Amino acid sequence: MDVSHRLPRTLTLALLASLLTLAGCDKPEDKKAATEPPPATAQEAEVSGTLIYREREALPQDARIHVQLLDVSLMDVPATVLSEKTFSSDGRQVPIPFTLTFKPAGIDARHHYAVRGEIRDADGQLRWTTMQQHRVDLSAGSPPPVELMLGKVTSGEERVPAEEVLEE
Repeated sequence: MDVSHRLPRTLTLALLASLLTLAGCDKPEDKKAATEPPPATAQEAEVSGTLIYREREALPQDARIHVQLLDVSLMDVPATVLSEKTFSSDGRQVPIPFTLTFKPAGIDARHHYAVRGEIRDADGQLRWTTMQQHRVDLSAGSPPPVELMLGKVTSGEERVPAEEVLEE
């Protein structure tokens, strides 16, 4: 037998045996942990979307935007606020994006939830508000983005200082 042919075959077999040995050292739970998504019970989830209105009117430079996530399940009591955010328009015009965070652990699948929004001027005068309920399904965590259609508020509303109503 020729030794030159056995040497490469011997090296090939040794290399193959080494690879099989190393493959046996792999831990399946490590692979599983690396490929699984994080647990579904996240600490926080988000509702995001935009505020828009139909009127061809510019927002005041100093407009204040207020958005709320509400539990609207009970009929004869005020809605429970789950999350809210107030911010300045900083000269931006519609559509204005927003994001509200909430805790999924506090969501009851039997309840109904809605997002509402409003825009006030620097004097606290309500200029636009949601005129209908914009429901969101929170049972599966973060819902798809919502578009809040706001309606123009006619004059005659009570003026409230913006810092009292819409504190950051």
